[in-house]
Amino acid sequence: MKLNKEFAMIEKTDMKNDYQCLLQFGEEYELSIISGRTAYGHGATPYEIAVFKGSAFVQLPGITGDYEVTGHLSEENVNTIITKLYAMTGQLPVQL
Repeated sequence: MKLNKEFAMIEKTDMKNDYQCLLQFGEEYELSIISGRTAYGHGATPYEIAVFKGSAFVQLPGITGDYEVTGHLSEENVNTIITKLYAMTGQLPVQL
């Protein structure tokens, strides 16, 4: 379960040069991964993530910490978060 291997960053139609990967974990959680010029990150740590339960942001200890949006993440950090959400939900992620 790896970003840029099994899951692709797709250019957002409403924001040129911004990319998103949206993963659904069962019926309860979605993980949004963003990179690009408006993402909260740069250089070696270009990714930001947010976790949603329904349409609301959620804070998850060990994943988002005390924040709704967590930035400055590397691809390895994002892959670890995908694995943690899989372990937490027991559901394989499906890209939306």
